[in-house]
Amino acid sequence: MDQRLILAIFYFLSCIAVVGSILCYQCVDSTGDRAQAKCQFAIRSLAKQRSSHENTNKTLSKLVNLKNCSNYKDPKTGKEILPYCKIEVISSYGEVNGYIRDCSNGSDFSADFRNATHLSVERGFLKLDNQTGCGYSPTHFANLCVSVCNTNFCNGPFSDGGRLRHMTVLEMIGLCLVLKTFQKLLQF
Repeated sequence: MDQRLILAIFYFLSCIAVVGSILCYQCVDSTGDRAQAKCQFAIRSLAKQRSSHENTNKTLSKLVNLKNCSNYKDPKTGKEILPYCKIEVISSYGEVNGYIRDCSNGSDFSADFRNATHLSVERGFLKLDNQTGCGYSPTHFANLCVSVCNTNFCNGPFSDGGRLRHMTVLEMIGLCLVLKTFQKLLQF
């Protein structure tokens, strides 16, 4: 097989997301107090659990803040009903009343905000790239902000050998550009 073809296949595969089960962080805070709000602020603990799962194949059932969202399927169709990860923040008068990392279907969230109906992936108002969308409920005098994503552990910290690491979209694009440049060099 030609080296250029092999490199092109590698480049293509490295720039697309892998389809399959999705793993998410799961935790809940009902306060914005740093001392008590571990879901929001204990990022190293979340990264450590992920690292433990990835490096030792420890089962998710023993890691309380990790969840396999693909386990939730529609009994009639067999289709995944929670194919995304999410972060929800519910706040009122500047105070955080709820902070949630969990699985999501992209349109139903923990707070029943009928006035925030634009918060939906299906309707195109939420993107699967962790951008945050917010809605306000005058009935509850509260804001609901949600970010949704569709890659493993995208609703929390990245883990790199036990060290906390945040990979950005720019780093991923940079990797693809390096691979593309390398591919062009091999064509000469």
